[in-house]
Amino acid sequence: MMPIRRIVASMSLSIVLPVGCGQVDVDGADGGSGAADDGGGIEEVTLSQANSSAVTGWVTCGNEAMHTSESSFYRAFALGDFDIVGSFHIRRVTFGVYRAIAGGGVGSQPAELKIHKYSGPVGGDALDPSMLTMVSSTAFPIPDVTEPRTIDVRLVADIDGSTSFVVELFVPNGQDEMNLFQAGVNTQGERAPAYFLAPTCLVSEPTSFNLVGFPSPDYVLVLSVTGDGRRSAAELGAR
Repeated sequence: MMPIRRIVASMSLSIVLPVGCGQVDVDGADGGSGAADDGGGIEEVTLSQANSSAVTGWVTCGNEAMHTSESSFYRAFALGDFDIVGSFHIRRVTFGVYRAIAGGGVGSQPAELKIHKYSGPVGGDALDPSMLTMVSSTAFPIPDVTEPRTIDVRLVADIDGSTSFVVELFVPNGQDEMNLFQAGVNTQGERAPAYFLAPTCLVSEPTSFNLVGFPSPDYVLVLSVTGDGRRSAAELGAR
């Protein structure tokens, strides 16, 4: 892959660190209020591969003024890695934002969350787009964010326990609108890689963060999924 810092059309990848974290909630598709345990072991479960949800830095693909180009941020999950048996009912996605400023003072910029079933292996250096099958999506506004925080977006998808799935945060080209979006990251470690796609910045397939060409391979995307599922008997007994 051509080094990311060889800029095409004045596009570059950037990152800085540090700060703390607040939270905002954004409406997407209604994910419901959550299922209490039904007597069969169904409970609310958050799937997270990052060791921390703190937002202490950012990544983006943008021009010299940092106006954002089309980008996608991904995490891939295998339910077996979280001891989920049977189906998993997704209700919301949480992701980190370091800073987001919509051009023209309109107060928000568009984005989309997508849930894909994934027939490929989870944890590799790249995701194979031909193995992604979208099962749910929701468009939503990212409000202006001036201090690092997480954003919750409600949406619905049902994933079979034998299936891996991918969450994609898609941010459209905001050059003409002068939008700025900086996805939240930290350096606290993770159990599986996140992925990044930004054709204008020469990342033409969903590529693991540590191979993209960021200044450090240790940047961790803050993105998790919450839903209702049943833990395996072994996992329940271990608590």
